Amino acid sequence: MAEVEARKVHPSKYFYSYEDWHKRFGEIVNQYNAAPQQGRILGGLSPDAALAKFADADDPPMQFSAGLRYILALDKRTAKITLNGITFQVGKQKFNYRGEEIAHLVGQDVRTWFDPENPETLVVTDMQRRNPICVARSKEVSALECLTDPDSGRLAQELRRVAGQASYMKARFTAVKSKFPMPQRRALADVRTLQLGQQIEEQNTARKEKTVRVDRMRRQANRMDIPSVMLDDDPETQRGLELLAEAEREHQRGCEQGPATPHVYQLDPNKTFNPKGNES
Repeated sequence: MAEVEARKVHPSKYFYSYEDWHKRFGEIVNQYNAAPQQGRILGGLSPDAALAKFADADDPPMQFSAGLRYILALDKRTAKITLNGITFQVGKQKFNYRGEEIAHLVGQDVRTWFDPENPETLVVTDMQRRNPICVARSKEVSALECLTDPDSGRLAQELRRVAGQASYMKARFTAVKSKFPMPQRRALADVRTLQLGQQIEEQNTARKEKTVRVDRMRRQANRMDIPSVMLDDDPETQRGLELLAEAEREHQRGCEQGPATPHVYQLDPNKTFNPKGNES
């Protein structure tokens, strides 16, 4: 052992590998089952011989189905479900289970069935061992995930689980809030205060409308490769962009359907325009 820890020799000199130990363990089991035993039950027979002699084909041994596997869970305990789900510790390792499946049970005591051989799923029932629910285990997310494994999607998955765990409480709060509104009193103010507030509200509304309008014009100009510095927030510019977009659409339809007929675009709807050759 000291030589292996000092890295002077390879561990295979003194220890089995996993494959070697698996093979050796099978040899030991087979050797034990083939050796005669002088106990009271076997009476000089080996386990293999006793099985062949006393096995009843009409009464085979029972086998646990997947639906009864929860009975083999070694850790059964009572837990309270919180907004963080269910968390408990086995040895030095912590296990957390949360999700939309148990969101409606927040604040309630439940019975958990933990199987160390299958720690990725926790079975949750009520205290009367009814209404089983399977909850997936939460995965720890590295703080450097965006650098080490940016395409894993683990952070987004865990954030969805956190949101799902709190979804039922948020829905209940919204329902209760709409059913039982908070009583309110109307604020009393003088005329000057009301007028000032109305002016501020009008300016905020106008600013929001302008922001939406300018963003829409910039998106239109960007689609037609028009520099944004050429845009002005006025009706003429907006009308011009709409006409250019309409001309582009008609041009595309004309390319698909064949030669298009000439079309006249009226930039200023207040003026009368006569195309060349149509003067009366």
